[in-house]
Amino acid sequence: MAVSKSQRKASAKWDAEHRDKKNKTIAKSKTKKFILDYADDDDIEWVQNLIAERNGNNGN
Repeated sequence: MAVSKSQRKASAKWDAEHRDKKNKTIAKSKTKKFILDYADDDDIEWVQNLIAERNGNNGN
């Protein structure tokens, strides 16, 4: 179904006003896709280490 000109304009305006939110959503989606579809055990361990570092839990 075709999108109207006014809807495209409204979408572009929202995207411009909410750039950070949009980028965060895209990053989360890509991360999920990577973890579920492509990551091997080493990649999963690497991601878990990143999360632990961010949370201040360096395995102690």
